[in-house]
Amino acid sequence: MPPDTSMRRTKVLLLDLKTYYPSPPYQLGLLVEYARLEHDVRRGVDFVFHGVPRERSPRDLARAVLAEEPDLVAISSYAWSHERIAATLDVLESSGVPLPRIVVGGPNASGRFGEAILARHRAVSALVEGEGEPAFRDICTALARDPTRDPFARARNCVVRDGDGVRRADVGHRIHVLDEIPSPYLSGLLPTRPAPIFYETNRGCPYRCAFCYWGNGNAKVYRMSLERIRAEMELFARSGVSSFWIADANFGLFPSDAGIAVRRDKKVSRCS
Repeated sequence: MPPDTSMRRTKVLLLDLKTYYPSPPYQLGLLVEYARLEHDVRRGVDFVFHGVPRERSPRDLARAVLAEEPDLVAISSYAWSHERIAATLDVLESSGVPLPRIVVGGPNASGRFGEAILARHRAVSALVEGEGEPAFRDICTALARDPTRDPFARARNCVVRDGDGVRRADVGHRIHVLDEIPSPYLSGLLPTRPAPIFYETNRGCPYRCAFCYWGNGNAKVYRMSLERIRAEMELFARSGVSSFWIADANFGLFPSDAGIAVRRDKKVSRCS
């Protein structure tokens, strides 16, 4: 059956705020690939990545968001991007024009940091607390099925306003089998350049360091399969990838990690 071209497609804008490196947006690619496992999302949602160099001002970023006219804006907040995101939200809120739905995730969207975002910025519709893939998949599926309804109401790992406070009705969801998230590199969604390539082989940490996000209820470590890792590493080798940023909380925790870091000729690979 031919697709229904009369149906309006939903546009989701993913903001990739760069650090010092113009690397592909790995974390955002994982979100999109997991959401696309839903038939309704593949059929009805368009994803747009917008890379934002460090030198771009919050005002420029706000203009770019409005120019795209998205239905949803997804932003990951980290220690190095938190203030920049807050300044951009200030500009958007003072623009006086109707704004799209905005969801903020990442380490700085949890706990008191997240609550401060909701209190300060009325433009933010919801936060993601914990793993982003379950939340993003639920939100995009809801938008694809009925864009007029609240897509955050039943989304896992979402935090929303509730009167003068916040509501965490369904948080704590984690993906136990990480291979369920398709690789954005193997699928071709993301390029393998420029280096360094961001990459992960496991999630979680058995330690409870108070200063670290991973110690916040993520004690169980879940791992990518060695078959998945091998397929991605072979792609990186064919593409001439020269360096990596490993995003694991504790790469080297397992004895098999040594095999991941060493090439077949027993020489240590060029991993950061």
